[in-house]
Amino acid sequence: VSSESEYSKPDGLYTLLASYSEAASVEYEPNDSVAQPVAFGQSMTGQLSSVSDIDKYRLSVVGPGTVTLTMRSDEREYSGWLMELRDSNGYILSSTECNSEVDCDEGITVPVGVSGAGDYTLIVSSESEYSKPDGLYTLLATYSE
Repeated sequence: VSSESEYSKPDGLYTLLASYSEAASVEYEPNDSVAQPVAFGQSMTGQLSSVSDIDKYRLSVVGPGTVTLTMRSDEREYSGWLMELRDSNGYILSSTECNSEVDCDEGITVPVGVSGAGDYTLIVSSESEYSKPDGLYTLLATYSE
């Protein structure tokens, strides 16, 4: 805080108020190497900043069951996204492209069986090594036993 005048100071007191709230439903960077935790049923919105950008989200599963992934884009993209679900050892359990060929702007849903409790990583990247999708994506993960 400073005076707008270089010759005098203002009289009286001032109050400064700052607040913070975590934007839990928006992807935050960096999340390329450390996965951002996401709760089941929590919708996440994100975007890729470059062809090499990847977004990682951590899902904590309590036991064997089905993780259902839903992805939607805000516009029809020729170069779309690659959505992968990996187990704690890095093995790919599901790999799905979300682009104009599969109507990603209308949304896709992928059920994936998981064998047990643990942390699973949902990875979003560009399906192309030459161009990235320009729009936003929205993800939703649900879990059922």
